[in-house]
Amino acid sequence: MRHPRTGQKIPVPMHKGRDLPLGTLRTILRAVGISIEEWNKL
Repeated sequence: MRHPRTGQKIPVPMHKGRDLPLGTLRTILRAVGISIEEWNKL
């Protein structure tokens, strides 16, 4: 995933058979500049 304005790469951990913890998701969304509401609309 990349930040839309800076182009900075944002790492997203992926582990087979495991869900992403909510806190990790929030941290990633904050780094990318997407609100939880915007994420839910996707």
